[in-house]
Amino acid sequence: MTIQLRHCVRAAQRGDKLAAEALIQEFMPLFRNQAKQYQKQYRWHYHDFDEALSTAFQGAMHCIFQYDLEQPETVVEVMVASVHNYFRRESYGHECYCDRVEKNVFDNDTVTDLPETALASEETCPEHLYLQHEMSMEMEQALKLLPALQRELIVKHVVDGESYSQLAKEHSLSKATVGYHVKKGLLKMRMHLGDERKVG
Repeated sequence: MTIQLRHCVRAAQRGDKLAAEALIQEFMPLFRNQAKQYQKQYRWHYHDFDEALSTAFQGAMHCIFQYDLEQPETVVEVMVASVHNYFRRESYGHECYCDRVEKNVFDNDTVTDLPETALASEETCPEHLYLQHEMSMEMEQALKLLPALQRELIVKHVVDGESYSQLAKEHSLSKATVGYHVKKGLLKMRMHLGDERKVG
């Protein structure tokens, strides 16, 4: 069964809609179960079952298109984790949003505006810290996929601020070769991260 699921994932990653639909149907009991649990637990966020089921589908599609066929974890393990993480992330994000929306404080039966100084800075906001941590984990994973030389050159150039000339002297390379390795490595990282945001 695991081999068959991996074949379906490979086909779906290559654009086969029937393979993606087959995977969705295979995991539909999981999606329904998770959607039912989260819809019951977070009624104020998921207004109906279909809305919660939509989140499960998002987690499933993320799993299908980000699944690494070389990894030891099975499709089932990664699918369960992906769907669960999507529900947790969305629920947490909604909780943070609701907390920010509540601008008024009830004090002795009178409503007063929350003073500006009472708001936490963005650096201490749990959502901001969570997203920063998640982004740094993704960046570390992308860096680990690079060859050692590219990884070292990117870290020294982007993080430590060393110039191409300094790196060329340190590694006995030409300035053009250093530039090639840095640009090639950053391109690989962008492709791994799956978006067009600039890494350096």
